Amino acid sequence: MRRADEQKRLAHAYLICGQPGSGKRSLAAELAQLVNGSRPADVFSGTARETFVAEPESKSRRIVIEQVRALEHALQMRASDGRRKVAILADSDRLQPQAANAFLKTLEEPPKDSLLLLLTAMPEMLPETIISRCIAIPLQPAEEQKATAEQTELVRLLRESARVASPNVRDAYALAQGFQRLLGAIRDQIKMEYAEALKREQARYQNATDGTWLDERAEYYKALSESLSIQRRAALLETLFQWWSDVLRANRGLPMRDLAAARKETAELASHFTPAQILRRVRRLEDLRDHLGRNIQEARHGYPGDPGKKAAEPKPYHGEKGLIRGSKGEEPARHPVSHDGFSEISSLAASPNFRSGRRHVVNCLGRCGSVRLVGQY
Repeated sequence: MRRADEQKRLAHAYLICGQPGSGKRSLAAELAQLVNGSRPADVFSGTARETFVAEPESKSRRIVIEQVRALEHALQMRASDGRRKVAILADSDRLQPQAANAFLKTLEEPPKDSLLLLLTAMPEMLPETIISRCIAIPLQPAEEQKATAEQTELVRLLRESARVASPNVRDAYALAQGFQRLLGAIRDQIKMEYAEALKREQARYQNATDGTWLDERAEYYKALSESLSIQRRAALLETLFQWWSDVLRANRGLPMRDLAAARKETAELASHFTPAQILRRVRRLEDLRDHLGRNIQEARHGYPGDPGKKAAEPKPYHGEKGLIRGSKGEEPARHPVSHDGFSEISSLAASPNFRSGRRHVVNCLGRCGSVRLVGQY
């Protein structure tokens, strides 16, 4: 990136993607320092010159169109001393559709001397029109991330469920209840922490400012707590992806595991499923994550969606030529597949980047049924 800057070959937009802990914000701050001399410590504090940041702060935990317009206005202003202007969209997968459309125009016609940086842990949630106009910089964590307490508890629940000899609906319901309890505990913990922070600010500033400022701080902490709840819920969904990724690897006889502690249970589970059945579960997780990302029926998961907005149901896919035979008979695939139907699973599942390639695997094999996740388990 330094060489590209020296040679005046920096692109106008970069998509910095990676899991939490991979250093997305650090890289963005260093790039801002590279092009306009901002101190990295000032970039996300709002004090850096010619550097503008937008991140989810509204009640809907989204980047709203007003934030994008403010960003565009700032980029149109002339930079001082020939400095380059930097716009950073943190958690850019949380762009509202209207905000995404507005930002797309900025990507298509970037202001002079500007650098646009989009940060996300879930690039697949961004519109393809935005992704195609950015140069992707995928990051990997510098070291193995330590599982959080709720992720460890979820793995324990999954391992216990996998040990049941003849699982039934009651077992599936118990697992779902355990997942809901984890979400509730996360939400309550975050609310309590930010409530204490708000109380400290109220005690400190109640005699030094008017009530409007304190009301704004209350809204700020509310939005912040909801945004953090969404992030930690996404981490739990990622753990579910890791679980079924390990089941698929075990089914194909591959040694790599994301959840090494559950190697025995995932191997046992793999013996009861075909690859197509495993991939159906991955597809259901993809659908669940996509629905939550669009705020579809979030109230069922303990998170209110955008008020007054009717949830859109996903359109069924009728398939193309090519069939996959699964436990429910022949069903349409998204693309024609090879004679055995699974010729490219092994190479993808063996890759450390299996999670980023799972959407391609699922698209290749198609949808084999539409049973809900809990009922499938």
